[in-house]
Amino acid sequence: MRRYRQIVVHAGLSKTGSTSIQANCRRHREFLRAHGIVYPQFSFGDRPFTMHSIPVTAAITGSGKYGLRLHRRFPGVTEQVIASCREQLHAVLAAGRGEVLLLSTELFAAYDDEDMQLLRELLLAHTDSVRVLAYVRSPQSSLESMLQERVKAAARVDAAALVGRVRQNYANLQRNFADSLEVINFHEAQGHPSGLVGFFFSQLGLLDADIRGLK
Repeated sequence: MRRYRQIVVHAGLSKTGSTSIQANCRRHREFLRAHGIVYPQFSFGDRPFTMHSIPVTAAITGSGKYGLRLHRRFPGVTEQVIASCREQLHAVLAAGRGEVLLLSTELFAAYDDEDMQLLRELLLAHTDSVRVLAYVRSPQSSLESMLQERVKAAARVDAAALVGRVRQNYANLQRNFADSLEVINFHEAQGHPSGLVGFFFSQLGLLDADIRGLK
C-alpha cells in the first residue's frame, strides 16, 4: 500500500499569517515537490480552490458545515462539489510514495470531535506519522488584529467571543490530537531570518540555505 512518510496539517490558528503561508505554499509548490513535500491543488471544474479549507472540510463532513455555505458558493451543484472534493482528497491520500503531504486548513481547528476523529482516522490510514501545527500569538496581539479586521469591515465587534473562539479551537485540537499537536509561538516564528513563511518551511525540514533562495 502506498503511504506518506508523514502528513502535516497546518491548522492556523486565527490571525497567525495562515493566508500568507498558504499563498507561498501554492507559489512554491514545485519547489516543495522537489524536496519531497506534496502541497495538493484542489479544484471544482475550472475553479481552483485557493486553500484547503473548503475541499477538505466538504470531503470530511459531506456538507457545508463550519460556514462553508456551499449552496451560495456553488448554487445548484452542491452535491457535485462535495463528491468532487471527496474524490480528490482520497486520490491525494492514495498517491503517497514516501513523501510528506501538507494540508493547510484553518477550519480544521473548529471541527467538532466527530469530524476531527474522522479526519484523524483517514490520515492515519495513509501514514504512521501525523503532525498538527498550530501557531499561537499573545492574546493582546491576537485580539488587536481581529478587532482591526472587523472594524475595517464595519462588522459588529464582540471581544469576548473572539477570544473565546480561539481558546475553543485550541482546546479542540488538544483534545483530539494531543499526541500530534505542535504549538508554535507566532512571534518567535516572525523573527526567523527568512520571516514567518521561511520559519514554516523550516518546520517541514527544509534547509535555511534552500529557503533563503526563494523570492
